[in-house]
Order: sequence, then structure tokens, then C-alpha cells
Amino acid sequence: MSSRVCWPIVACMRAHTSDAAVQRRGAQVVAKLAENHGFSLVAVGAREAVVDGMRSHTSHTAVQEWCAAAVLRLVVDVPGCKRLVAAGACEAVTGAHVSEAAVQRWCAAAVMSLAKDVRGCTRLVAAGACEAITDRMLAHVSDADVQLWCAKAVMSLAKDAPGCTRLVAAGACEAITDSMRAHVSDADVRKACADAIARLHGRTPPHKRSCRAVVRW
Repeated sequence: MSSRVCWPIVACMRAHTSDAAVQRRGAQVVAKLAENHGFSLVAVGAREAVVDGMRSHTSHTAVQEWCAAAVLRLVVDVPGCKRLVAAGACEAVTGAHVSEAAVQRWCAAAVMSLAKDVRGCTRLVAAGACEAITDRMLAHVSDADVQLWCAKAVMSLAKDAPGCTRLVAAGACEAITDSMRAHVSDADVRKACADAIARLHGRTPPHKRSCRAVVRW
């Protein structure tokens, strides 16, 4: 697979930004190809095209789902993550208002990945990702995949005191403990939640409200 094949896909997305069907199908192809050909897609501007598509169709479920999936898979390296951040990916995945669980899974996974970069984490926190991730957990308590990726996103967002403070204030501690109770038999969810609680507890400034009041250690 070379840029000769990737370029027409991205060019089509750029030429038809207002067409939801084109954006959905284009993002779907990008997401699938990015697993093995991410660098070729990046070279022809796939990151920017996907983010533009996501921002142009905020209420379209399928566009949001596949664009978020493409964002996740286009984080191929640190420079690539920075380019996604610069293109507005943080705001796009944070601002997805569609209530469907499938969209929320991909958005949470994208937040987790983007937040691994310091600049990305700062942009996500400023865009309201802490509150958005908490809301997603509370809205989809019964969905194990949503809970898993949201808990992992909390881990990434809680890398410093500002992120921890915003997460705790948004109710992340309660959301995570609710998730652990709802998924007693799911080891992956419970481990991700336990890791998130430990990080929130350990990095929240002493003078701020922490998870101690919510979780019995």
C-alpha cells in the first residue's frame, strides 16, 4: 500500500467535507487501512481530513464513530500525535455529543491515546475531556467496553494535578467505583478502574477533594 492508493481516499474526503456519507465511508477506510499503512495515510493528510470530517458532522453517529476510530489509529508516533492535536482532534473527540455507546467507546480510546502526549493532555483537559469522560461512564454503566476505555482515558488524563483535580470534581471517582460494582466479573474493567482510582488518589493535591471519601482503601 502506498500513497498512490491513500491519496485518493483523503482527497475525496477533503473535496466533500459536507457530505456525511463520503465522510463516513472515507473515515471507515482510513481507520481500517491505518492499522498497517498509517504512515502512508499521514503523509497525504489523513489526520486533518478525518478531524475536519468529525467537526463537520457532530450529530451524525456513523461519522463520529468512524472518525474517532481513525483518530485513534492515526496516532502512529509522537510527532503524529502532535499533528492531530494541532488539527483539533482533542476538541473533536471531546465534543462528540452523540449518545450511542459505539461512538463513546472510540472517543474514549482516542482521548486515552491523545492524552499520552503532554500537549495533548493539556488541550484535552482545557477542552473539557475530564467532564466528558466522566459523563460517558455514568451514561453507559452497563457497557463494559465504554467503561474499560473511559477508565483508561482517566489514567491518561490524570497524569498531573490539574487533570486529577478536574476529574475528581467531575465525579470520576464515583463513576469508576460504580463501574467496578457493575462489572464484578470483568477482570479487564476492574483492573483499569483500580489503576485509575490509584492514580487519582495519588496525584490529587492534598488540599483538594480526593477519592478517599468515595473508596475504602
